[in-house]
Amino acid sequence: MVLTELTKAGIKQEIAEDLSYRYYKNELTHKDIEYLKENFDIKLEKVENNLNNKLSKEIDSVKNGFKPSIKDLDSKISTVENNLNVKIDKVKNELNLILKHLIRELSKLKRALPSKFLILELN
Repeated sequence: MVLTELTKAGIKQEIAEDLSYRYYKNELTHKDIEYLKENFDIKLEKVENNLNNKLSKEIDSVKNGFKPSIKDLDSKISTVENNLNVKIDKVKNELNLILKHLIRELSKLKRALPSKFLILELN
């Protein structure tokens, strides 16, 4: 089992056989353990780098997938904003017309009121 794991980890067959034999005989030296640690650390670094590269590619792929959607949404937002601005301008113009009309009507009422009061006073 140890031999299989060591060869899976990329250790040469002869070295793996020697280390597994000494492992079972409980004869591994400090130097052997350091060798294993260094070898596994190198393998781990390779795996980490590989995973980081794949992850970066996936993130970039997802970002690139969202770019067209974001542009489409930006375009739709701009269209809605422009339509709202046009409608707001129309409402402003209508309100200004109504306000001018009300001012004219109030002016007419002001002019008409004194003459009405005069008629009432005479009666």
